[in-house]
Amino acid sequence: GSSCSWAPFEQPTSRLHAARSSWRTCTTCLNGPVAVDSVNAAHVQAHTLLLMNRAYLALSAQQFPVAADYFDRVLQVDPDNLVAANNRAVCWLFTCELGRAIQSLEHVVRRDPARNLNNTLVFNLCTLYDLRSENSVRDKKYLMQLAARYGSDAFDPSVLKLPM
Repeated sequence: GSSCSWAPFEQPTSRLHAARSSWRTCTTCLNGPVAVDSVNAAHVQAHTLLLMNRAYLALSAQQFPVAADYFDRVLQVDPDNLVAANNRAVCWLFTCELGRAIQSLEHVVRRDPARNLNNTLVFNLCTLYDLRSENSVRDKKYLMQLAARYGSDAFDPSVLKLPM
């Protein structure tokens, strides 16, 4: 197993986090990626939660590159974490990296379309396509084809934002 060093949570950025100053974080987890096969499932879950909380703190402070880095660390441990993938793309949008944001969400969808054709993720991807403007209808139609082939009954075609 992997050893985990714990330290008090530092730098609260809100009253909520100041009130929770007793939270503790895994410094090993925050200082670099942890191989999933070298730790137990409970540690992976705690590691993911801690990194997500760090990412949200960075977001609340409008530190988008820092938040993107934490979301990226979450995805190293849990590649199927759609919330982290979505939020990382939003961070990249706020750092004016529209192409990177689009490519990251496209990669998530292509990696496992049956699992990752999530309404929120697809809506955000289509919004990014609209911001880019070039070929947005073509790209959305490709997503529609993926949804027809792999999407679940819960998939909402309105998230594609295609003109009627």
